[in-house]
Amino acid sequence: MYKQYFKQALQMLKESPFFGVITVLGTALAICMIMVMVIVFEIRNKGFKPELNRDRTLYVKDVAITRKNEEGSMNYSLVSGRVAKECFFTLKTPEAVSMQLSRAQTLVTSTDQARRMKCDLLRTDEGFWRIFDFEFLAGKPFLRSDVESNIKKAVICRRLALRIFGQADESVIGQTIWVARRPYVVSGIVEDVPALANGAYAHIWIPYPQADVDRLINEETLEGLIGSYRVLILARSSGDFDTVKAEVEQNVARFNNSLQALKIDLMKQPDTQMESRLRVWSNVVPDVPRMLGQYALVLIVLLLVPAMNLSGLTASRMQKRMGELGVRKAFGANRWTLIRQVLAENLAVTLLGGALGLLFSYVAVFLLKDWLLGSFELASLNSGLTLSAGMLIRPAIFLFAFLFCLLLNLLSAAIPAWNASSGNIVDSLNDK
Repeated sequence: MYKQYFKQALQMLKESPFFGVITVLGTALAICMIMVMVIVFEIRNKGFKPELNRDRTLYVKDVAITRKNEEGSMNYSLVSGRVAKECFFTLKTPEAVSMQLSRAQTLVTSTDQARRMKCDLLRTDEGFWRIFDFEFLAGKPFLRSDVESNIKKAVICRRLALRIFGQADESVIGQTIWVARRPYVVSGIVEDVPALANGAYAHIWIPYPQADVDRLINEETLEGLIGSYRVLILARSSGDFDTVKAEVEQNVARFNNSLQALKIDLMKQPDTQMESRLRVWSNVVPDVPRMLGQYALVLIVLLLVPAMNLSGLTASRMQKRMGELGVRKAFGANRWTLIRQVLAENLAVTLLGGALGLLFSYVAVFLLKDWLLGSFELASLNSGLTLSAGMLIRPAIFLFAFLFCLLLNLLSAAIPAWNASSGNIVDSLNDK
């Protein structure tokens, strides 16, 4: 029966091509605008390789330092290695904890200086490789012993391996490269990381100096309290977030007790992926429910406006079909049967427009990616903004597209279908 409804809908589009084009394009553009927002939201907040664990990762970016028992100014800084050691590396609940130095640009050259590449460098530790799901083409990551011993090992991406060595396989492992005029031994090669993977992205990864972790604290100069690191915590599940945060608070309180005149404040951190994205100012906790409410309101407006326009087109079409509906009512069809027919026919057109709209949304995201996803930080990197299939092709996006098609169908066709099915049989037969 529903197959017949779909055939009737396609036949009506052929009989009235102008009406069909307006209806399909109106639906397609509505779905396109909505899906662009959904796709951008998914890319910014949901996991993709190598950041597959975003849903159970917590972040600490900033620390406030102030005097005990005094109201006054604060010093804001990134996390120091010593604070990370005392407050985060001792956590028992998480699966892994990592610390990474602020991303920097550096020059990587071959030993004979003949081949070189300007790269984005990330200094980190062994926990980094447990938090992110890198695809190793050859070799392996550096170990905890390498970090503690200040052994100069490096993991490089495919692009850098091809640039320096002309290949990206096992033959590169163990060879030496020069990073900022210092020799490093290649321990692993990974697949290139898109710049949108903010926590994992780099061209080359090396251990940070162990001295930063073991640095002594001087409360007068703030040495050991201010730093340039960011901490990442991988929970075993998102359900452990509250437990992890409670353990962090205990560690911070114990650390503050060891200080004489100062104390540190994490300002409600660790943050989730979304909270970390929305935290513009260090001391302002992002209001995630409010932000999501605004986002939902925009989606509703984008859905309602075209639905109202399409509802007028559907009502006009229903007026022309009053005779047909009158004949069906005369032969015993009840109101719900007629409404089901109209909704099914309109759904066929809506799904056609939805599929076209989803295609338009992908094209729009590709063409406008620098505007939609760009930022000052991304603009300063040595890689262009690229989109992978893993970011765009995912079940959630197709589910959202289908859901919006259903909602648009109900909003645009339900009222015209109800009005058309409630008319008098005689008036319907006379096209009134």
